[in-house]
Amino acid sequence: MFEQISEVFIHTPKYKILHLYHSLNEPLISPADGLPVQTATATLLVMQDLQKSIEIFIGLFFPDSGKRILYKAPIFQIELLSDRITQAQAFVEQMGFLMDNKNFDKARPEEKKTLIRTIPFFYEDIELFYKALSATEVNFRQRNTESATHEASVDIETVFLEQYLRIASML
Repeated sequence: MFEQISEVFIHTPKYKILHLYHSLNEPLISPADGLPVQTATATLLVMQDLQKSIEIFIGLFFPDSGKRILYKAPIFQIELLSDRITQAQAFVEQMGFLMDNKNFDKARPEEKKTLIRTIPFFYEDIELFYKALSATEVNFRQRNTESATHEASVDIETVFLEQYLRIASML
């Protein structure tokens, strides 16, 4: 259902953001066949285009290399939104990501602005993304990257525990 596309950024003037999910964790995955694993974050974006059609983008960002990968689902109508979000979450969870709904539709304008600023898929030039981050965000990202390479074996246990807690909270 989700296919990798050649673009690495989303031209935002064409879209309205309906929902935004971001990964809580940074698992180690390979950006492509034959490349070494790297820490990655995932972003799931539900967007509405000017014709009111809905599109879902899933972005993988590799902070160590700055590599970005975008996946896209076929365009659909709003009636299928719930099912398609479930499918998108399953797609990223299969890669080891735990997703957090940022409640973009309910966020205040300044919160929306901050969320948009910290999404690498809204920048054509990745260097502009890094410049948009605050010093605190850059330091946090570097600290997470350094600890992730050292704690790779613990990552599987953490993912299991986080998924277990997420399932238990749904009951």
